[in-house]
Amino acid sequence: MRDYSQNELEARHNSRQRRLAYYQTVQQLHQAGWSIRQISRELNLNRTTVRRYAFAESFPERIRRPTGRIMLTPYLAYLEKRYQQGCRNGQQLWRELCQQGYHGSDSQHTEWLSRRRVEDTPPVEKQNVIGDSLPSQSFVDEHRPPLELPSTQQLAWFMVRPASFL
Repeated sequence: MRDYSQNELEARHNSRQRRLAYYQTVQQLHQAGWSIRQISRELNLNRTTVRRYAFAESFPERIRRPTGRIMLTPYLAYLEKRYQQGCRNGQQLWRELCQQGYHGSDSQHTEWLSRRRVEDTPPVEKQNVIGDSLPSQSFVDEHRPPLELPSTQQLAWFMVRPASFL
């Protein structure tokens, strides 16, 4: 299960409170004889939502949907083992997973493989534009003002101006 920040928890709580208030209002108006369409217009809610709230026996809580990694979870140890053995080919790994009984799409394991590759990638050091023959120190001329780039309007004009202005 994912850990939520305090702001996320507060936002979820506020959203639930707002939906609960709508539910109670819909229930009251429906019992008072209002039609679904009238309630929908009055509360500015979708008619499907009003109908669901009106005919619900209790407040319909949101369903927590499992994340996509749940299908992949039993195969994570195998994926890690094959990755450590040097297999980085996503299609090959997916075929092997399918042979072991995996029924999910290849996008789940591809996402895992992408994250795993990023974890293994060493941090990139800054390289010189000219090449490795220069020392890795900064060659900024302290006396020259920084390069001023053209504005978007200037760039647009460069693109559409007649060749005679070149």
